[in-house]
Amino acid sequence: MVDLRKARSFDKSKATDIPEQIFAEIGCRLVLIQDLEMFIAFVAKVAFEKDSEAARNAILKADKKTLGQLLIQLRKKVSVQEGFDEQLSRTLEARNLFVHEFSHFFDLRDKSGQQHAIKFLLESLDDLEEVTNLMKAVIISYGRDRGIQDGVLEEYWRQHGDLNMLESIYIPKASKVLNKHEDA
Repeated sequence: MVDLRKARSFDKSKATDIPEQIFAEIGCRLVLIQDLEMFIAFVAKVAFEKDSEAARNAILKADKKTLGQLLIQLRKKVSVQEGFDEQLSRTLEARNLFVHEFSHFFDLRDKSGQQHAIKFLLESLDDLEEVTNLMKAVIISYGRDRGIQDGVLEEYWRQHGDLNMLESIYIPKASKVLNKHEDA
């Protein structure tokens, strides 16, 4: 919950004292979190669906589930290896702090606050990248298993160096980390 006692007025004229690196990192983090939420939404709603018609309908149905709700939906369909489940939980906690409380939690006008903000952003990045790569691997596997590969997406990931890493590390890891429930 946001503590309104920590609310700070943000004077744009004093923002020049805040290193641009922090704002650049905040912007990058926002994009990464949005991507992750999209990947988890697809995986939770579609990737472990047996019925292709139900999968199609899940893709077409636009809903506004929170990341926490999507993780609950995912956990209903798969068993999540303990270590990865902890990463999912840490990622959700870091995402929620970032989206809902970042400016209240870290005073960016203060050097110490800036250092703590950067430390938080850097420390939470490892989990964010790991969870994102695993979700991308599940999406690739889902398409390949059904013969519906997205050539544009795979080519984009290949050009930017992700696809080789996803194929060699994360696709094999996905089957160990996420095990589909028999009744799902």
